[in-house]
Amino acid sequence: MRAGADRAGMFTTVCERDGLKATLRDVDSPCVLPPRRSPHLAVRHLGPLTLLLVLTLGLTGTSASAASGQPRVEQPRVAQSTAHRVSAQLTSSTCKGRWTRGHGTRSSHSVASSCRWSVTGSSAVVRASRGPDQGLVDVSVDGGRAHRVDLWAEKRVANTVVLTVAHLRGKHHTVVLRVLGRHAAHSDGSTVTLPTAAGQPAQGPTTAGQPAQGPTSAPAPAVGPSSPFVQHVGSGLQLGGQPFRFGGTNMYWLTLDDNVRDASGPTYPTPYRIDDAMTDAQDMHATVVRAWANTVGCARCIEPALGHFNDAAFTGLDQAVQSAHAHGIHLALDLADNWAYYNGGKLTYTGWRGKGEAAFFSDPTVIHDYLTFIDHVVSHVNPLTGLAYRDDPTIMGWETGNEMWCQTCPGNFWDGSWTKAVADHIRAVAPRQLVIDGHGVDNTCTTGCLSTADLQVASVDVVDDHFYPMHTARVADASAQAAAYGKAYLVGEYDWVQHDAGGDPLPAFLSAVERSSAAGDLTWALVPHYDDGGLVDHNDGFQMFYPGTSADQRSREDLLRAHAATLAGAGSPGAHLAPAAPAVLTVTQDQTGTRIIWQGAALAAGYTLQRSTDAGQTWTTVATGLPDTLSDLNPGYTDVAPPAGATYRMAAVNLDGAAGPWSAARGA
Repeated sequence: MRAGADRAGMFTTVCERDGLKATLRDVDSPCVLPPRRSPHLAVRHLGPLTLLLVLTLGLTGTSASAASGQPRVEQPRVAQSTAHRVSAQLTSSTCKGRWTRGHGTRSSHSVASSCRWSVTGSSAVVRASRGPDQGLVDVSVDGGRAHRVDLWAEKRVANTVVLTVAHLRGKHHTVVLRVLGRHAAHSDGSTVTLPTAAGQPAQGPTTAGQPAQGPTSAPAPAVGPSSPFVQHVGSGLQLGGQPFRFGGTNMYWLTLDDNVRDASGPTYPTPYRIDDAMTDAQDMHATVVRAWANTVGCARCIEPALGHFNDAAFTGLDQAVQSAHAHGIHLALDLADNWAYYNGGKLTYTGWRGKGEAAFFSDPTVIHDYLTFIDHVVSHVNPLTGLAYRDDPTIMGWETGNEMWCQTCPGNFWDGSWTKAVADHIRAVAPRQLVIDGHGVDNTCTTGCLSTADLQVASVDVVDDHFYPMHTARVADASAQAAAYGKAYLVGEYDWVQHDAGGDPLPAFLSAVERSSAAGDLTWALVPHYDDGGLVDHNDGFQMFYPGTSADQRSREDLLRAHAATLAGAGSPGAHLAPAAPAVLTVTQDQTGTRIIWQGAALAAGYTLQRSTDAGQTWTTVATGLPDTLSDLNPGYTDVAPPAGATYRMAAVNLDGAAGPWSAARGA
């Protein structure tokens, strides 16, 4: 549908297809066009706050749609574009909350009022009208993260794209809009006006879905194949033309997980563990996650032996890219490790050639071996997205290495030539993504700590700095040093738990980052629930369990959550997301009673356990506030002397006290 004002100042609606138009005086009216083709309709929200949801099909011609009986796909009015597009087909809609009915519309300024549409297509685009009489809304697609859209603008060209949620799986989708309220004290209003209906069902009558319920999530731009890439502008980062600052975390294990091993060693992370951690990160308002894409020298590595590549090693990372996209998170991927650890590193490359450490930074053959590895990684095509890594905006950038320096070189000599060779190569093979300098910094340094040689490399966009312990003075000095050379500054790791002695307290460190020109910071390191129950334990003293297993952890994570929201310009972090459903894995009986083991749910601060003795007709609460424990210590819960034939179910409760859905019931 297309809306426009008539001479009387009222809004009319036009449905248009193949040059045929029908004008509707009331949006409740059906779009009546010749029956030879079914109408294709856009969903438009009319009034002071105007949205346009458009679902696009990524077709390259019209033969597919003609064969399937779908509306003809029209060439868009974009010069030299080969994309084809068809508007959304609305199948049902329903609204909840305080809405005032007008001429074919409903208007609301009531916080938490929401509307839900069922539509078909493959991507959703939100467009804003011109003018200041606008507020904040959350838009979610298919139950994914709620993307907070600020539609307030003193001046704006009409129909400006403010949100894109792209690369949706399948054909049928649900779009939910939720009213949040005013932009700020200087916003003129927060009214949201929506159509009460928009066209006829695509295939006969359907039942409207239930109203959207549940909390809002961290504000972040949508991430997907048609989304903008994060860009280096001046001494900062931008996304979609707006400043991009972020809080986030490390999930180094997304390619190969040393915390979960079998007889052959570290394993590929499962979709459950990946999605569990990404959900935690989303609730923390994290919009960047750093991970390893650097595994070499082991059977499950990307390059097990020199020149031999194992594409099965991308299994976890492929899933991580898809999951990050779904949670509105960008990835920063590291390509080599300074340290001799389970994932291999610089000494793996030099060992293949029978050379010493210094050769990794100076020998042309060894450097070529590393650049060949980079080529293989960035050109890998993710079967879950259909995109090469270098073409996926979900991947924010590539890091030249993790804490790279030559430990055996006299005086730790570093002239920047290796950084230039690697950074120039990444710029050539992945030109739309950022190049992140991963040169190591002395932990004891407080001023003048960054490599001036690396800062002068033109192809470097971002410089990464790690803090063990945290030093506020270095944040201020190093961010200013990077800015003087036109580089964005990243705190890529830091000791958020103050495990190492000395340094500054967490609140002071976070405040220093906020006051500085730093693009963002990333904690080390978030770990997920374990597939067989309990929590994965990295056991290095810095691991992050979310939402925390102690009062101290939860207090620190509250600070981190508020900090990430502040960096993103969102203000208060708001309510926590509702937890997912746990899974009752086993119910076993022994002399002590019935033992229940469960698979944890993301965002769970505790669990409620219920028992039924009548096949689920009635339930009795057995225990509340059950905690997650480390996987190797997981005792589960023992129900002492339960009635015979009992079945059990569980639900997770988040930090706000909100419960998620019940698990499926399970008996012994």
